[in-house]
Amino acid sequence: MEMHGILKTTLFYKIRDLPPLPNAVLKITQLLEDTKSSASDIAELISKDEALSARILKIANSPYFGFPNPICSITHAVAILGFNLLRSVVLGVSALSLLSQEGKKDLLDRQQFWLHSIGTAIGSSLIARETKVPRTEEAFIIGLLHDMGKLILAQLAPMELSLVLERTRKENISIFEAEMKVLGTHHGEIGELAARKWRFPAIVQNAIKLHHRDPFSRGREDLSPYVYAANNLCKQGRIGWAGDYVVSPHLNEALEILGISVSGIEPLISEIKKGAEEVKNLLGIS
Repeated sequence: MEMHGILKTTLFYKIRDLPPLPNAVLKITQLLEDTKSSASDIAELISKDEALSARILKIANSPYFGFPNPICSITHAVAILGFNLLRSVVLGVSALSLLSQEGKKDLLDRQQFWLHSIGTAIGSSLIARETKVPRTEEAFIIGLLHDMGKLILAQLAPMELSLVLERTRKENISIFEAEMKVLGTHHGEIGELAARKWRFPAIVQNAIKLHHRDPFSRGREDLSPYVYAANNLCKQGRIGWAGDYVVSPHLNEALEILGISVSGIEPLISEIKKGAEEVKNLLGIS
């Protein structure tokens, strides 16, 4: 077996051994998946976890999440978000909290990483809204989670991630390309495996896995093209940093397919940049 084949297999075994999400989160998601559950039961259970409740309300009240009026309580959030979207939010904020423990400080600048992730979330939401896709909130969550595979690499395989980042710098290639050369897999696949283990909705798993792939042949239900475009816009605008600033040569074509003209790119980047700082402060990321 080639070296990167061995690394890939070892990584996948490590992902299988990732810690589960907290019991409270598992109980909440079980309730959300049960068609017999009531909104009041779910709100009561979530409210018992003050930290989780606060994170849910911060995300839901982001001006780019899609709701025009403030969401003032968990009961209100359950009613407005609905069970499916709330499940994505609960799983998302819980996974990110679990993965936010620092690995080697010289590998990923966490502040810049989160700025890039928030920028991608905002960009995904703005593009989805512009193209009249009725799932702007899910586009936001997926944008926020799209690079969680990099956090998993930082925690489970810091030495391998260091090799990937070194290859990225030396060859001036994207982290995706460097991962394929060094590991034989990439952070999208790694993130998708973790998302599957933690029982994220299929649409979230799919977009995490595919956000670097050819965006031109997907169905309307697939939100990964919006994340692909937003991710590259953040690189072009230097909004945060998540390993590289290599912009796909297909970005303009992808945006045109999504209904965004070339003349609209710079205004969109400016809006993402402004919004990313606002949401970063809202979420208390420093």
